Amino acid sequence: MSFSFEAQGAIRLNLKSQTFNPHNLLNRVMYLERPLKGSLETLMNRTLLTLVAVSAVALSHAQESHKLRYAVDVAKSLSVTTTSSTKMAFTGPIEQTMETKTTLVQSYKFEKGEEGWWKFNMAVTDFKLDGDAGMMGMGADPESMAAAVKKVKLFGEFNDMGKTRGVKMDGDDNLDMMTKGTFASISEYFNQVGFMSSHFPEEEVAVGAKWKSQIDMAKIMEANGGGFLSNAQGVLPIEYELLAFEDVNGTKTAKVQVFTDGKVTFDSQMGGGGTMSMTSKGTAWIDLATGLPVKSDTKMANNIDIGGQMNITQELSIVTTSEVK
Repeated sequence: MSFSFEAQGAIRLNLKSQTFNPHNLLNRVMYLERPLKGSLETLMNRTLLTLVAVSAVALSHAQESHKLRYAVDVAKSLSVTTTSSTKMAFTGPIEQTMETKTTLVQSYKFEKGEEGWWKFNMAVTDFKLDGDAGMMGMGADPESMAAAVKKVKLFGEFNDMGKTRGVKMDGDDNLDMMTKGTFASISEYFNQVGFMSSHFPEEEVAVGAKWKSQIDMAKIMEANGGGFLSNAQGVLPIEYELLAFEDVNGTKTAKVQVFTDGKVTFDSQMGGGGTMSMTSKGTAWIDLATGLPVKSDTKMANNIDIGGQMNITQELSIVTTSEVK
């Protein structure tokens, strides 16, 4: 902009001069042009360097990749706190709504096994229930429920990929129907999907990587059905996507999205068949050094139709935090 004004002024000055010289005018314009060209060159060089630097940083992030693997320290334990908020509504012969909030604290201890496997033993160290406890299939006394839940043990083995073997549950004899079904579901997820319901891919993964797993819902449905459901059929796909590598309180993590959407069919003692549709979307932050979860946040929505005679809708919000001690 300054070049334009100065050049125009110089032209007007020389035009008014009686000793107008085209060569002098040209020299004046060229003289004013030199600093502008230098400034433009400097600006272009700086812009180019900035673009190169930004591209280099972006490229380095795009190329970052890791293998997701377990590497636990047997001298330490893992404490996992799970807070669940649940809304349920029953329509049909039973008209009822329920809202509950549960806090479950689990302690995992590890031992070295054979051929690169680890043994794990999970115990419930704390359990709290707030809300509507006096519903069908659920203990009316929260203190009695807590005492029963604290007797539950889950044990088995897992390897660095998260594959499990020999997963069993013990101490569930005194649980009410719904709570027993919940722990049976956890056990089955460990068996079918992997340790702590994690499934790690064989190859290294970078941001944007996707992989899949699945779970046969027959055993889970029948465990949760309390004997009312049978012949459950349906395989739910589980889709994973690596969203980012993030620092969480000084821990380098892989931020993984987990998505499930599918339908299960079953037979009911009330007569006829039924369906259950399930949608779940969550995010888990996995410690890259140990493979253990740092935290997670999941939203779920289920709808159960029992032969057109009863309908159950369920919304869940599940948040977990973990600490290695």
